[in-house]
Amino acid sequence: AFLYRGKGGSWVQAALETLSRHLASHIAGQGFRGRAGIDAMVVQLPCGALKLRAPLELNPRATMGHVALAAAKPFLGGGRIGFWTLITSPFARTAGCTHPREVVDLWEKRLPRKFLGGQWVQGIFPVNEVEKAKTAVGVLAVAPSRDCLLKSLKID
Repeated sequence: AFLYRGKGGSWVQAALETLSRHLASHIAGQGFRGRAGIDAMVVQLPCGALKLRAPLELNPRATMGHVALAAAKPFLGGGRIGFWTLITSPFARTAGCTHPREVVDLWEKRLPRKFLGGQWVQGIFPVNEVEKAKTAVGVLAVAPSRDCLLKSLKID
């Protein structure tokens, strides 16, 4: 309710777009060229009220947000749902595995890749070289529904 109060969609998105334009203009005026990202968060105050904290940080580089937006184009149309995560070595150990590769293998068995109508509609898509990863594997999981995604990524 906090994110979508009022009419016409998310006021948070509108506020961040306005902030983004202002900051982009400012850093461009300082000579910066390239991608940048803004960190923001919704926090709960001690009184219980929610508040948008933005910007927390301006990152003058490509960010995970850029990766997520780029991934959404070929993967997340038609009602599909996506989940972006980092599988770390400690997470793999809590899942009973010795390496993040084993978690990726398990998830790939539960959520095999499917390509229909010129688009990926389901699957596990690592974004770095799993075998060479020393500390973490970035993974985009795509599923036709939230229930399917949650069932497929469940760690026993």
